[in-house]
Amino acid sequence: MRTSRVALRVESFNRAGVVNALAKENVAVFDVVRHSSREFGFYVEKKELRKTFAILDGMCYNYTAESFSSLGKRVRGVLKRAGLIAGVVVFSVLVALSRGYIWRIDVSGNETVPDKVIEKALTANHIAVGKKLSGFDSEAVAAVLRGIDGIKLATAKRVGTTIAIEVFESDEIAPPLAFSDTDILSDYDATVTRIVAREGTVLVKPGQNVFKGVPLIGAYRVTEEGAEPTHTRASGIVYGKVAFTKSVTVATEWYETVAEKTYSRTRLKLFGLTLGKKPKSADGVEIVESYGERRDCADQNIPRFLEACGYMPVPVPNVICALEQYVEKTAPAGILLTGGNSLASYGGNAPERDDTDKRLLEIAIEKDIPVYGFCRGMQSILDYFGCGLENVSGHVAVRHPVQGEWGGWTVNSYHNQACREVKEPLRAVETAEDGIIEAVECRGHKIMATMWHPEREKPFAEADIDRVKKFFG
Repeated sequence: MRTSRVALRVESFNRAGVVNALAKENVAVFDVVRHSSREFGFYVEKKELRKTFAILDGMCYNYTAESFSSLGKRVRGVLKRAGLIAGVVVFSVLVALSRGYIWRIDVSGNETVPDKVIEKALTANHIAVGKKLSGFDSEAVAAVLRGIDGIKLATAKRVGTTIAIEVFESDEIAPPLAFSDTDILSDYDATVTRIVAREGTVLVKPGQNVFKGVPLIGAYRVTEEGAEPTHTRASGIVYGKVAFTKSVTVATEWYETVAEKTYSRTRLKLFGLTLGKKPKSADGVEIVESYGERRDCADQNIPRFLEACGYMPVPVPNVICALEQYVEKTAPAGILLTGGNSLASYGGNAPERDDTDKRLLEIAIEKDIPVYGFCRGMQSILDYFGCGLENVSGHVAVRHPVQGEWGGWTVNSYHNQACREVKEPLRAVETAEDGIIEAVECRGHKIMATMWHPEREKPFAEADIDRVKKFFG
């Protein structure tokens, strides 16, 4: 049986240069064909795929890849020889056979429970792409999902060859203590659970459903019935239950190709149909399928926070081949690793961010540049120094106290993965009550990290501003 080959399309005017670079590394190239003045295609053996990706990454060329199994090649050959009628017959047979199997699993509603936890529970109960549908029991699957920590409700139903899973989870939102000369408004659609008002007039009550933008505490008070309201400052905390939703598609293995961080994910292309996993959007890297684009993005409060610290922010693109020149030409006072997507090795979908963070850390250590990372940035630092992350609960969209060398206070929390122990040269400097490490420093290198977001404090915390100013100098 012939080894499966993978078709690649490369954007480059220098076709000979690419082929020669591959040949130099003993990568065999088959069926080279030019598609346009700036794009050509070829095949390589599947076993040479990673080496090919690395070579093209080093040359900074954009490219995409498609995977065809040996079976797929033989079927395509049959279609070419037998014509359209044979193709229709084969296609009809495949469709008929496929109706008895699961081809897609859609999961929606999970925010704090990682995708891999749900996928593992489904697989353990024989619910996976490629499994037979005959043993599917919607009530049994829903019961298994309800047994996962953090999931309150779950439903499972069959829609053709797709299994649709919907879960519901709820977290108590504890916003920071707010002070305002105008009414304090809700940041969420939520159900009020508790109210702590210090100044002003409470306008809601526990159990009441409120929408985003609805006044919670009025900036006035009434001294006696029938009297005109007196303007005052509104301050307090309103807690609530907020429902989070998102969607994810669980499918079989997929190829990932990288070049200037342009991605293509295709499992199997046959008869003009593409089967398999599609990329999903994320906070730090936005995926726009209609344009075939992956866009770097960040909260506008990040540059506002840096400006409050006295620094001019310079954004860095997730293009690893340009990072060293970028740092050299800008000569930064420090490097900030921000929040956003989970690390790819822990279920995230933006591996280019992992590559960028890792290379920035290498450059910073080499050139003695201070690095501060928060939330995902701290996770990157932990991962870089070999500290494994674990899934944690009670740390998404809440506030909790921390204690340590820096002192004790309450911080925001928006993460579902963290560490309880760190390795040298890192050391823990702040810890939450449940043992989760919330801040670290690095012996021998000017590296600092926090799990909380300094840019999400309203107003920015003076302690965070002073710490960053002192750290970057």
